[in-house]
Amino acid sequence: MSSSAYFPERVGSIKIASESIGDSVPVFNGGSRERVSALKFRFLPMETDLNPPPSESNFTSSASNDSHAFEEVVVSGLLGNDIDLIAHVDVLKNLFATPYTNAALSLLVQRIGDTLVLKPTPGADETHQNLDESLFQNFATQSLRTPSCRCPPTYDAFQSSSSERVKPGGLFSCHFDNLQMLVVSEQHLFRNGKDVDVSLNLLDVSKEVTLLPWIKAWLHNALTNVPGLWFCYHENGIVKGYEFFLTPDIRASSDGTLSFRQDVVQQNARDVLTFLRAKCKDDPGNYWLYRRPDEDLMHIFHLSKTHTSGEEDNGGPKLPSNMRSDSMFSLGNLLYMLALSVVKDKPMKCATYLTKCLNILVLPEHMVVRANAHELFARLFLENDKEDINSEFEDNVQGEVKSTFSDNNNYTCCYVAAPSQQQVHKPTIVIVSKYLAVYNVRKAAASLMWTQLLPASEVVDSKLQNLILLQREAQLALGQAYHEDKHLWEAFYSVRRACSIYASTPASMELPVAGIFRAKSWMLVGDLFFLSFQNPKGVLDLKSSKSGVLRNIKIKFSGGSTEVSTEEAVPGILHYLRPTISVGVRKNLFDAKECYEECRKALEKLPGGGKYMPSLYERKGRVCNEIGDLLSKERKFDEAQISYDDAILAYNKVPEHKGLVRQLNCKLGDLENARAKQWEESFYYKKAVSAYRKSLEYYKKAKAEEHGGVAPEEKVRIYKDLADTYLSYGILLAKEETIDADPEQPAGAAIREALTIYESTVLSKTSAQETANAYLELAQYMKRCCMRFLATDKKKALIYASIAEVNWRKSMSFYEAETIPDTFLSTLVDWSSFSLALPNPEPDKALSILLEGRLISETAAAASKEFWESICPGVYSAFWARMQKILLQMAKEAQKSEDDGYKKKLKGLYLSSISYKDLGDLRNIYAAWRS
Repeated sequence: MSSSAYFPERVGSIKIASESIGDSVPVFNGGSRERVSALKFRFLPMETDLNPPPSESNFTSSASNDSHAFEEVVVSGLLGNDIDLIAHVDVLKNLFATPYTNAALSLLVQRIGDTLVLKPTPGADETHQNLDESLFQNFATQSLRTPSCRCPPTYDAFQSSSSERVKPGGLFSCHFDNLQMLVVSEQHLFRNGKDVDVSLNLLDVSKEVTLLPWIKAWLHNALTNVPGLWFCYHENGIVKGYEFFLTPDIRASSDGTLSFRQDVVQQNARDVLTFLRAKCKDDPGNYWLYRRPDEDLMHIFHLSKTHTSGEEDNGGPKLPSNMRSDSMFSLGNLLYMLALSVVKDKPMKCATYLTKCLNILVLPEHMVVRANAHELFARLFLENDKEDINSEFEDNVQGEVKSTFSDNNNYTCCYVAAPSQQQVHKPTIVIVSKYLAVYNVRKAAASLMWTQLLPASEVVDSKLQNLILLQREAQLALGQAYHEDKHLWEAFYSVRRACSIYASTPASMELPVAGIFRAKSWMLVGDLFFLSFQNPKGVLDLKSSKSGVLRNIKIKFSGGSTEVSTEEAVPGILHYLRPTISVGVRKNLFDAKECYEECRKALEKLPGGGKYMPSLYERKGRVCNEIGDLLSKERKFDEAQISYDDAILAYNKVPEHKGLVRQLNCKLGDLENARAKQWEESFYYKKAVSAYRKSLEYYKKAKAEEHGGVAPEEKVRIYKDLADTYLSYGILLAKEETIDADPEQPAGAAIREALTIYESTVLSKTSAQETANAYLELAQYMKRCCMRFLATDKKKALIYASIAEVNWRKSMSFYEAETIPDTFLSTLVDWSSFSLALPNPEPDKALSILLEGRLISETAAAASKEFWESICPGVYSAFWARMQKILLQMAKEAQKSEDDGYKKKLKGLYLSSISYKDLGDLRNIYAAWRS
């Protein structure tokens, strides 16, 4: 809309009060919020000339000359509690004094939350009425000097003796008609002798006397709680005298010819403030309060709405277009300052302020602050997740991302961005948070690039360069969010774009943060490849983006342009981020390991990079462990061992992962165990022995680390693996070693060590069968030792025989006749055969051993020969053959006896053994034998 056609929409009018309504009129209750000590002043001699140019002083009597300083005050007030109105005291004086002046009035009224902020309209005359600024500065400076002072003209009278700058005025909290007002004033407080604190005012008595100086002086003191006032009268700058007033007594001019009623001023103040609060409803809202000269009405206009019919039916003049733009800029910039003030401590409130700021700053001349707001929004989303910004996100049918922010039911607003990158899955809050960071960087850059239509600016160029760096950071964070939610394509795509931005960034733009970006990128790409391995086999096509994904930003500078391109071929990390990436393949793991190694190199070059090392070592240990498992399954034992060793080296640098080192030692033990069995099957016994020994060392390391929070099931597993390996090692040694005179052979020692572990409190309740088997193996080994020494050392052989029998009996405590009949029967055959092979064999003892077979259950005893052959081939036949042989031998020996009954008994037993039906006949044979 052109400036000639701009008419703001009027939303209300109010008649200026001309009389009070009795006792119900509220009064100003000023109280200091931030106050400094009063300055001691002196009365200037009569005829003192105040006209010479004042000394160069830092004194300023009006804050309206520094809008930024006032906005800082407003920010401070808005961040406080329950402030209804914020204004400079001069603005309030002009507003409240309207019943006693016909002057025009033009004020900007802004609403943020429940607070109204009153300001002079942009471009309005901000000098004090009836007060010449230079005269007052010179007057105040001379009033603070001592009579004997020979100070130069440049002497600063407001410099304290302690060399600290005296702070003028301050912020004042004024309570009025249930409203809490924050009043800004820069006027100093003064004191002379024992007087109360006062303000100083100049009044030129040579001019026509009006009430305004008196009304405004009273208003100033009433609003800022100053008890008294000294008026210095002068004629054209020449001092003529002083007069003191207590603030409540100021009601008329000094000559008494003019007077005003305080209650009328206060009634007018209540009316206009009530009116403003009722009509200025929008949050944030931008309004204009206007009074024509000599009119008894004040009108409020909505600056964000227009009326095109003209002044006649609108109640107000047309405005220059810059007034609307400037007022919107003022409000938007104030919201940005508020957001900046709370970004660290109150991210939710920051988000609401930024959202409102961006809704206000929509004109081309607002783009720099709008870019700042977008950038701050991006950083807010980067640094905060769902725990800090309790937002509600949703995708509407157009694919836009809506974010609703609410801070304790205040400042609720909706921020619409995007389209969303999500196509199938509903995005998590973290993903949308990082997505909005990327989106806001893009919008910030777009805002700044628009300003390049204006004259080139180095400041804008610098901001654009910073946005490139921020964009890659945001893009990387988005990739991290997608990774955490296991969205591989989106994660790879986002990281690829982030790294492409990095690769395309001119070296002149790089900052120290580039190093940490490189390290984080390598780490995240490693994480993505590790996750890829866990996915089903497939291919990710990154050459073309999905619909809705934000495009790259083409950023133009005043001296040229640079374009961020994901397709640019550069070495380094983009070598791994290929246009197509296979997933679910073994190469993913090896790529992950290489990326983690590159991350380590990057971190080692960074000051303070060590704080990221534990996380990196944890990841490297994890991927090396996975590679070890993969190679172990492929029976590539040497390569698997290297990977497991690398994993241990990594985890050893992370103290809280000692348990993982323990598990890796177990895996290395398993690997060497598998290698040993492979060698054993191929009859490479020496290599098998070496592998078993290595396996034992790994299991021992795991066992040594069992203290400190080991789960019971893990402890059982470590003990059992160690015992099983000792047993296998002992059995192998028993096959191959040469027996010497020492009864504690390595094989026997290994088997005994296995037994010790099996019978420990850890395994005793769960490893009964393994224990029995170890006793059986030890018995077999002792049997072999005995047989080897029979010819050379009968005494030693008998010792081994005795040990063997003890171990057979111990094994049979588990291999009972009724529960495990096949092993029980096999043991009887082996034991009885061994007893006959000893010197001075005793056939009746061997027979007694075999007759223990009668204890087998009736069901098992009645089983057929075929059944027995199926569960223990050869044992059944060997059992009866051995019994028949023993009874035949005994029957032959009995023929030499003179006891015919004995002869007949053995003959009958032998005949029973060769005519057996099943093992149930053993009971009859045993009964006949014992008769």
